[in-house]
Amino acid sequence: MLSRTMITSTSFKTQCDTNSNICQNEGICTAVTEIEPIQCDCTETPYGGTYCADNCGSLPSHCHNGGNCTRPGYCQCTSLWEGPLCTEAKNPCLSNPCQHNGQCLQLGNTPSFKCDCGDSGWFGEFCHMTKYPCPADRCMNDGQCKAVGRDNFTCNCIKTGYQGVFCEQGCHNTNDPCQNGGSCIDNQCLCNSLTKGDFCEIINDRNPANNQIQKDNNPLKIWLIIGLCIVSIIIIVGLIYSRKKLFQSREQRRNLIDNYKSNRKQNNENIESDSISIAISQTS
Repeated sequence: MLSRTMITSTSFKTQCDTNSNICQNEGICTAVTEIEPIQCDCTETPYGGTYCADNCGSLPSHCHNGGNCTRPGYCQCTSLWEGPLCTEAKNPCLSNPCQHNGQCLQLGNTPSFKCDCGDSGWFGEFCHMTKYPCPADRCMNDGQCKAVGRDNFTCNCIKTGYQGVFCEQGCHNTNDPCQNGGSCIDNQCLCNSLTKGDFCEIINDRNPANNQIQKDNNPLKIWLIIGLCIVSIIIIVGLIYSRKKLFQSREQRRNLIDNYKSNRKQNNENIESDSISIAISQTS
């Protein structure tokens, strides 16, 4: 009778079990039977060889996407990739390639991107082309865009403090604009009456706002004075008219009284005359 030998889990060991540290640099041992030779999987490391001990200099294919090995176990990646093996794409949107407020969208784990230009009036790979002379944000620094024909434009930079085709340049050959509402004309700051200085940075009055308020209130004061004068004239005319009417009323009353007295006196005289006449006639 043939005897059978039971193989238990404690009696079965692979080459990986007996040589646990045979694969170096975090390589993975893949032997699955007791007699199978040791094999190390180095694909997730920047090393190669039987035991993952060879550096990337001897195995350049382990540095992906054009990366180069410059020292043992290190891959120098191109500007578009990163990670130990140059397999992680850098975010291309970090450099803000989309112009005029276009939204940058990375395409998966790649250095590629696309720009969503929205309804800004711009289009193209970088939202740098336009169908209209004056789309949004054509002029910088609050400059006003004015269309010239179908294809051309001009930027009005007055009171922005800037100059240039797009109102993008400062004044006096610097990046600094004219301040306090000044205009940069022919590389010189043209200031308003309240300011002075190379960049209109000096206020002429300690409190120019008060002066401006006073100037703004001057027309109001003038109209207020005119209104008061008109009201005063109306009141004076009314008083004169009322006084005249009062005098007339008193005069009429006085005349009525005088007429009444005169009529009464006349009546009395007539009565007295009649009485005398009657008496004389009776006597005779």
